[in-house]
Amino acid sequence: MKCLVIGSVWPEPNSSAAGENMMALLRGACQHDWQLTFVSSAQHSEHAEDLSVMGIETAEVALNCSSFDEFVESLSPDIVIFDRFMTEEQFGWRVEKAVPRAIRVLNTEDLHGLREQSRLKTGNTAHESYFNDVMLREIASILRCDLTLIISKKEMQWLQEHANIPATQLVYFPLLPNHTSPSKPPFSETKHDSFIGNIRHQPNWHAVLFLHKVWPQIRKQLPNAECHIYGAYPPKKATALSNPKSGFLVKGWIENADDAFENYRLALAPLSFGAGIKGKLVRAVANRTPSVVSQLATEGICEDNQWPGLVTHNEDDFVDAVVKLYNHETLWSECQTKCNDLLTKWHAEQNTQDLLYERIEKLRTELSTFRQRHILSRVLNHHTLKTSQYMSQWIEAKNKLKD
Repeated sequence: MKCLVIGSVWPEPNSSAAGENMMALLRGACQHDWQLTFVSSAQHSEHAEDLSVMGIETAEVALNCSSFDEFVESLSPDIVIFDRFMTEEQFGWRVEKAVPRAIRVLNTEDLHGLREQSRLKTGNTAHESYFNDVMLREIASILRCDLTLIISKKEMQWLQEHANIPATQLVYFPLLPNHTSPSKPPFSETKHDSFIGNIRHQPNWHAVLFLHKVWPQIRKQLPNAECHIYGAYPPKKATALSNPKSGFLVKGWIENADDAFENYRLALAPLSFGAGIKGKLVRAVANRTPSVVSQLATEGICEDNQWPGLVTHNEDDFVDAVVKLYNHETLWSECQTKCNDLLTKWHAEQNTQDLLYERIEKLRTELSTFRQRHILSRVLNHHTLKTSQYMSQWIEAKNKLKD
């Protein structure tokens, strides 16, 4: 099986959960002996994974340029995976035109439309204003593809109930820890609190601002505790928040993300908006580190009463919870036990990831029939609705005039 993966960025597993998830997808494909080529129009970054070690071919591609058409036609892949809906908008129509028999797969990472909806706080009922522009574009992209990978069962349910996406076009590909720590230092040997996340990602930046705001209240009650902020590409506005005297330290990039949990007493995640599964919390559980989080952070993982830490609902609640769990060894140990419960559940889901590759291989033998059954997909691939194609061709023609 020849597979082309078109990345929105070059994968950075230590920078984001999206990078971790992409690497899990690539590792599984390699284990199934797929011949992989990974391309992106993004600039290479210093923290990107070296895919050549896995035997994966790489190439840079240009946006809004017919050179990609020649490239993909020459490669002639059996499968094309688009990393997030924006990539499908840019390259999907070119793939369909050049290699119409290739299976088109959308990797969502999380639903950007639901993330935007939570940011706008439009509520939890399906009405006209509920479907923001990002959500509508993402749903259209899902329908244009043959299969879409979803990391959260909650998001799969939402797509079927509110967007009328057929279950036959959705694949549950859970975000799971790459490895788990065999042990955690005892309570007495842990100290400080940590937060990790790509600070360019708006939900993470808002969480950092929240932590900076409430830390003086926490520090007043925990005078020896520090809050360490880790994350790739911290802008100056983030590093400017660092204050050694108050114990609030913006440390930036960390080579091994597990080091942001191993010896820390608590992981903090006061996320006010977002979607999908929060990779920072999957990694916290994998390192058996109890956490204090907002209710949104638990979505798609477990119920609040099963959470390996404390779930909070407002600023005062969050401050009280951090102080309580930091000081309470018995409660801390009970939360660690809940980490083990989640790890057992995720271990059982490992086979779910493997089913993806078998499903795609089976789809190759029945692709024509499959596409005939999904009328909305055929409608959205019709030439009269291909605004992204015509916009791209217009940009390409404009660029040629400049040259």
